[in-house]
Amino acid sequence: EKGWAYRSPGIPAAEPTALAAIALLALNPESKISLELAASGAEWLASIQRSDGAVGLSSEMRTPEWPTPYALLLWSILGRYPNPVERAKSWLLGHQGIVFQKPPGSPLGHDTTIAGWSWVDQTHSWLEPTAITILALRRAMVVDHPRLKEGMSLILDRAIPDGGWNFGNNIVFGRGLRPKPAPTGMALLALSGIVDCHQAIDRALSYLEEELPRVRSAISLGWGLLGLTAWGRRPAAADDWLSDAWPRVASRPDGTLGIATMILGSTIRSISLLGLPVRAGGVHG
Repeated sequence: EKGWAYRSPGIPAAEPTALAAIALLALNPESKISLELAASGAEWLASIQRSDGAVGLSSEMRTPEWPTPYALLLWSILGRYPNPVERAKSWLLGHQGIVFQKPPGSPLGHDTTIAGWSWVDQTHSWLEPTAITILALRRAMVVDHPRLKEGMSLILDRAIPDGGWNFGNNIVFGRGLRPKPAPTGMALLALSGIVDCHQAIDRALSYLEEELPRVRSAISLGWGLLGLTAWGRRPAAADDWLSDAWPRVASRPDGTLGIATMILGSTIRSISLLGLPVRAGGVHG
């Protein structure tokens, strides 16, 4: 099998395979080895795609289907997988998180009637699968679809009042939750190039600029830097932070996701590879 596992040794899984392959392309897009390895990962993902277009966790675990947008992202970047791309797009556009009317006195602060995407079929929408799905659909040239617009509305609605995003909720029992760098970075990527001006974006950028100097978790740092870079606000000290974080993840047997995300966060090339506009503004001190 030609994919990457969450940990070594382990069986290949869809999420680390897609992210590792995309990271290789971002690191050295002209490298023959990078292209061959990325194509190998894409072929493996195509081999586990279900007939309905969804992609499960691995060849052995066909559900849940939340890795589908990760596979779609890689296939779209490589541009040589029209059938897997069309089937994945169709599945994603045909599925959504469940919506409901909040009962009186509900502790939830977000709008539960907005549909995004969920981790597991027939459950409520969450921030991360919604953001990644929007990113993948945009990369697959879905630019004007009601599901895309509603997903973006969900992201903006789930913003935490003081800045940034959590994994799904924003306010519970009247109190704003704590933002997290990874979902904040994902949300900013999904909105980049479409939503030009919004208080939620300004507050999220300020949150990441204040928080990331203290962050050395590979996944949080990688996604956070991607979010800032997508908005032309890449910190001047970003490379130093990545260097500090590298020893913590490089030797871990379960470091695949962290390494891949750090690589993506290490280069501005990732932004254009993901199909997003490269904004003027450059590096900020």
